[in-house]
Order: sequence, then structure tokens, then C-alpha cells
Amino acid sequence: MLARIENQLKLKRLQEQLAEQNAKLQQEIRDRSRAQAALREKEQYLRLILDNIPQQVFWKDTDLVFLGCNQNWADAAQLSSPDEVVGKTDYDMFADPAIADQFREQDRKIIDSDTPELHIVATKQKTGPDGKRVWLDINKLPIHNEKGEVIGILGVLDDITQRKLADEALKAEKQKSEHLLLNILPRAIVDRLKQLESAIADRFDDATVLFADIVGFTALSSRVSPVEIVNLLNQIFSIFDRLAEKHGLEKIKTIGDAYMVAGGLPVPRDDHADAIANMALDMLDAIESFQPYSDTPIQIRIGINSGAVVAGVIGIKKFIYDLWGDTVNVASRMESTGIPGRIQVTGDTYHRLTDRFMFEERGLVSVKGKGEMTTYWLVGRR
Repeated sequence: MLARIENQLKLKRLQEQLAEQNAKLQQEIRDRSRAQAALREKEQYLRLILDNIPQQVFWKDTDLVFLGCNQNWADAAQLSSPDEVVGKTDYDMFADPAIADQFREQDRKIIDSDTPELHIVATKQKTGPDGKRVWLDINKLPIHNEKGEVIGILGVLDDITQRKLADEALKAEKQKSEHLLLNILPRAIVDRLKQLESAIADRFDDATVLFADIVGFTALSSRVSPVEIVNLLNQIFSIFDRLAEKHGLEKIKTIGDAYMVAGGLPVPRDDHADAIANMALDMLDAIESFQPYSDTPIQIRIGINSGAVVAGVIGIKKFIYDLWGDTVNVASRMESTGIPGRIQVTGDTYHRLTDRFMFEERGLVSVKGKGEMTTYWLVGRR
């Protein structure tokens, strides 16, 4: 009887222990289930964040095997889903092993040195859906565990194609604007205008100015159409422009059928008078060869003077680099008092060039505002 009671007590204790162990097991299962649910929730939340940021994100382990990526990176890599990249390497992602080697070398360096590489701008290996190149701002960072040990690498890529295209378009527009400005103003003046100088004026103590005028242009204008006149002027002045560039001179402006060019400014040079003289002789030769109308020969008068001038840009609209001063006025008078097909120069210019060029003395010429002046014809080079 006593033995039976003891057995019943033992059985009861065993049942209680089993019930207690079963309760603990059930609690552990519930706790584990809640933890797994919480982990899934966190993973889903993290996935939701990763898939809704504009950057492309991927991560690898220390063996450089992909552990995951976000939707943007998967789309850019032309994968059906982010899960597809798991377990792959760069050799699986790129057909060219050399490209895979390059990426793996970069990633290995980051892991081994525990040093991130930030804001590396490069074009993507694969083109975009439209077949055009894609620009990326690439950031790669080592991933650490709680002990500070490197356990992988994180890549964050920004597609900056639109920004790059906008920058290139802006750069092209600036270059176009500068090109147009350089067709109006000398480079040295353009550079100064970029510094926001409101008015530019400089005195040059030694410069040479040339004026050329087409003889009989008014009479010719009455015989041909306006379009023909404009085309004729364009052809003649284009010839003069090329000569100015050849001799390193500064075209100042055209006034009707007159052409003005100067030497020794805006960048001073010692041989400005020689350069102007050479251009003047080349202008006569060029016009002699350029005769579009057999019944109306085209001729030009040229006047040259040397001395001090003031040069600059004034105003806020329709900029022009212009010259002022007595030297400019007298050069204009040398042209207007000259004769067709000849180059008239002042004594100031003659004395600078007489050793290197041939002249004929014209004698005294009445010059408005100056009285009588001795002038010379430039006839050739020595």
C-alpha cells in the first residue's frame, strides 16, 4: 500500500515536471516566433527603406560575394529581383573578366585597408535603357561588426546622369557665349569683364591704327541689290579678318564700308607698326585679286598713324572695344585724304618703318584739325 502511494506521488511529480517543461517549451516557441516575426518586420522595414531611396545599394561579404541589394541596384543591373544577386560575384555580373577583376581589386583594397572610397565619379559599364551612358557617383564603405571587425563592404551609388548632362549643357552654353564674346571683344578684355569690371579704359602710349575704305562704294550700292552689297562686304571684310589674325592684330570695328584695325593693344607689342604695314600691303594685294565685277574694279584707300591712344569698353549693352584720341583721328584723316590703291602714313609711322619698308614722300597734306602735315606713301618692303 505504501509503495503504491509513493509511486503515485512520483508519477504526479513527473507529470508536473513534464507540464512545467512543456509550458517552458511553449513559451520559448512563442518567444522565438515573436522574435522571428519582429526580425521579419525589421527586415521588411529595412527593405522598404532601401527600396524607396533614390540610391543604388549593394553589400558583399569579405569573400566579395553579394549578400543583397536594393531594388534600384537590381533594376540597374537588369536583375528580375534583389534576391537574384545573392550568392553571385562580379564574375557572374560582368561578361568581361577584366572588368570583374578591376572591381574586385578595388573592393579588396577597401576591405584590407578598412578605408572607404567616396564620391568617385565614373560612367557605368552598362548603358541605360535608352542606350546612352550613365554617370554614377560611387561610394564604397567597409562594414563592421560589433567588435569593429570588417565583415564586408557596402556600395552606395547615385545616378547623376541628369546633373552631369545639365553641367555639360551649361558648360557648352558658356563656351558658346564666350566664343560669341570673343568675336566681339579681345580675349584680354573678355577676361577682365569676367571679373565684373564696370568700365574698362586703358592708355597705350605706343600703338598703330589703320583705316581702310572701299572706293566708290556708294555708287556701287546704287547698282546692285542690298543682298549683293552685304555679301560683297562680308567677303571683303572676311579677307581682312583673316589678315588681321595672320599678323596678330586687333580688329576694332567696321563702319559702313570702312575697316579699322590696330596693333600694340590690348596686349602691347614692340613691332605693332611693322605688323600694320605688312597687313596694309597684304590688303592691297588681296583686293587686287578680288574683283567680282569686271566692269567695276574695286579699290581701297588705306591710312595709318602711330602714337598714343585710349582703348576700352563702355556702356552696358552691345559692347564694343573702341579707340579714342588724336592718333585715331589722324589715322582716319590719312585714309580720307589718300588716293585709291595707295597707303598713306604719317611721319610718326614713317620714322618707325623707314629702315624696313620702302616709302615715297607725298609732301604736305592739309589735315582737318591739324593743319598741314608731311605724309608718305608706303609702297613695299625692303
